[in-house]
Amino acid sequence: MKRLFAILILISISSFSFAQDLVKDHWSIDKIIGQNLNDTDSFILTQIDNNKGSEGHRIYFEKNGAFSCYYSAQCGNDCFSQSTGTYEIVDKEHLKLFVVEYKQFGFCKSETLKLNHDLGIYFAVKINDTEIKLERVPQSN
Repeated sequence: MKRLFAILILISISSFSFAQDLVKDHWSIDKIIGQNLNDTDSFILTQIDNNKGSEGHRIYFEKNGAFSCYYSAQCGNDCFSQSTGTYEIVDKEHLKLFVVEYKQFGFCKSETLKLNHDLGIYFAVKINDTEIKLERVPQSN
């Protein structure tokens, strides 16, 4: 009975590891990280349905601690944006984001911005089975 109880506790603890669940999956994201440094309080990530198209805002967290965030569309007649940066998993519910660079190109003003901006620590909140909200933790002074 004690063993069954211990297994149930481990299962329940692992289901709260949202920050680690982000790694090695492509996610849809509501906006490009770094596109507007005044709008970084939260990001909504949604698991990608492989049966749907590949257009829209996407983010990929690599195992090596890097992330890439980008916009894609089926046609080439658009303004494409992308950012790169790093992340660090602080604990099972928190991650730290640092955006290195933002680029845009296509049918818009082409530009590359070296941001090198620490966005801070984000709390990963599970909204439902397919969505996670990254909500920035206020920094104390």
